[in-house]
Amino acid sequence: MCRNLISCLHVAPVENHSRKAKKPLTPKGKLSGTQLTDVIEIARSQLGVELNLSQLANAAQVSDFHFSRLFKNTTGMAPHQFVLRLRLEQAKKLLRINQLSLSEVALAVGFFDQSHFSNVFKRAFGMSPRAFVKTL
Repeated sequence: MCRNLISCLHVAPVENHSRKAKKPLTPKGKLSGTQLTDVIEIARSQLGVELNLSQLANAAQVSDFHFSRLFKNTTGMAPHQFVLRLRLEQAKKLLRINQLSLSEVALAVGFFDQSHFSNVFKRAFGMSPRAFVKTL
């Protein structure tokens, strides 16, 4: 304890400098690299079928709610947005090959029908799938 103000002022800076350096903070609330890799692998392998949050959460071995938060903290997007982006990127690859009809591409990447696929594609890329094929 300080007996007077002057002795307190001289002691305080010494105490602050003599403390051990704090450990750098590690990011908390994120998926580990292994968890993220497992989730991405499941998402890519299941693009053509119905994929739900529970399947992704099970791959990461956490609850559905916790998974949603961790995934968004890790990737910056919600799991649904991520899967949708994977589907659209795969659709672009299939459209470049140009061997499938639009409805076949839609079903291959997990959309219910060509109309739904076209609407989502146009919203994401600013052009319809048909217009995209014409630009190739």
